Amino acid sequence: MDPASLLVYFGVAATLAATSGSLGVVAAYAVALTLAVWIFSASSGAHLNPAVTIAVAVRGRFAWRDVPGYLIAQVVGGVLAGLLAWVWSRVSSRDHAPLVAIRWRRHSRRG
Repeated sequence: MDPASLLVYFGVAATLAATSGSLGVVAAYAVALTLAVWIFSASSGAHLNPAVTIAVAVRGRFAWRDVPGYLIAQVVGGVLAGLLAWVWSRVSSRDHAPLVAIRWRRHSRRG
């Protein structure tokens, strides 16, 4: 598991499970981000997404030869975490799908 997958999984899962308001979703993202940095800072520098990895490499604090591996791990980890959250949501989709649809409409610019 890489930091990006931890962030994506907890964020998407919190969004799908939220019953009212967005405070819980924001708190889940904050906790996931804090945990990812805390857990992975010693082993990988806590590169949470490709933008962080590229920015650190551009500043000369990360070897360019390591960038492709990190980018692949971040993208694959994020996709797998999103799929895991999607599978989890399908199990209880009858309970959460209407709530997610209502929130999407309420918070969208077109809604």
